[in-house]
Amino acid sequence: MLIPVDDDTSSEAVPWVTHLLLTLNLVVFLAGIQQGQSNQWILHYGHRAVQGLSLTMLTSLFLHASLPHLLGNMWFLWITGDNVEGRLGHFRYLLFYLCAGLVSSLLSDHFLSGSAAKIPSVGASGAIAAVMGAYLYLFPESRIRIGCFVWLLPPIMLFSFKLPALVAIGFWFFEQSQSHLFQVVHGVTSPIGYAAHVGGFLFGAVSMGLLHLAGWVRSDWAHQGPPGSG
Repeated sequence: MLIPVDDDTSSEAVPWVTHLLLTLNLVVFLAGIQQGQSNQWILHYGHRAVQGLSLTMLTSLFLHASLPHLLGNMWFLWITGDNVEGRLGHFRYLLFYLCAGLVSSLLSDHFLSGSAAKIPSVGASGAIAAVMGAYLYLFPESRIRIGCFVWLLPPIMLFSFKLPALVAIGFWFFEQSQSHLFQVVHGVTSPIGYAAHVGGFLFGAVSMGLLHLAGWVRSDWAHQGPPGSG
């Protein structure tokens, strides 16, 4: 199994907000298990498309359906969030993260109807996809180390190799886009929010591009020109 391990870009500041988000998600998940309220919290605080613009778009960001769901999301946030926070600053990063959660939920809602629109969705993946999009725009020359693991207890990493962020994250986005397109074309639904992933990623990349052009954030594209420049 291939899993991203880390990157070679150091954070420009202590990522307090990323640490806070990781802690909150973990605490909420463990508290739900301890109190036997996980399913009730998902039903009450998860977001349904039929609700439209709702506070549940934010509360659902801190709920996860299972331990693998939680760990997968938090791992990607751990790898990319510290760098984006260091570049944006703590307050702007938190505002960006929450706005990304709202935007990705709105876009996901657009593709849900009927009974699917009444099922509560949970997870931070839309917001984290936005962080990944922001990371790719801000650090295009970064390299991500990929580990090849044998899934034992504990997992054993056989070897690792590095890929440019454009390749590693770009391939992930391509997979998500194709899965979302398949759902749209064939009219099928999935427990995985591909629309939220695609929408969140695009929001992250585009918003960083606009902030960069406005001179409000520094991007490493400045070393080689923005995408599409010659």
